[in-house]
Amino acid sequence: MAAQQQAAEQKAAQQKAAEQQAAEQKAAEQKAAAQKAAEQKRLREQQERQARARSTQQGGAQQFQPQTFAPAPLPQAQPRQPAPQPQQQAQQPPQEPSGATGASSVQQRIDALRQAIAACNRQNFLQRVYCTQKARWEYCGVPLAPDPLWGKIPECPSSQQSSHQP
Repeated sequence: MAAQQQAAEQKAAQQKAAEQQAAEQKAAEQKAAAQKAAEQKRLREQQERQARARSTQQGGAQQFQPQTFAPAPLPQAQPRQPAPQPQQQAQQPPQEPSGATGASSVQQRIDALRQAIAACNRQNFLQRVYCTQKARWEYCGVPLAPDPLWGKIPECPSSQQSSHQP
């Protein structure tokens, strides 16, 4: 039994020595990491001092500006110039609401609307919806227009009609 007890004591002593060696190794690694961090800090400070020295040599009283990560300031907005008035409006004679001319202009608007809607149907979903509504406002007329097409043709449904029919 004495031999077994002596072997157990040796084993415990070896484990204790191994644990102590591991603790010493861990402490040495931590010390090395701390020294490395201190060295990197010292090098960074040295580089900053050298940069400050260069900037004062080159630009006189310039100060060292640390690198910042802020967005660049936006340029100052210039006052808007008023849009030039199109000369084309002044050159066109006013539309006469006569029976024959009025009917042909309405038919031209309907044809133009149908062409615009056909062009809109070649776009993706969101663009098609936007394009169709824009064409309707342009060719069907605004609500207080002198000759609106709202409710008169299927492409320009009135507010009472459902425009969401399949």
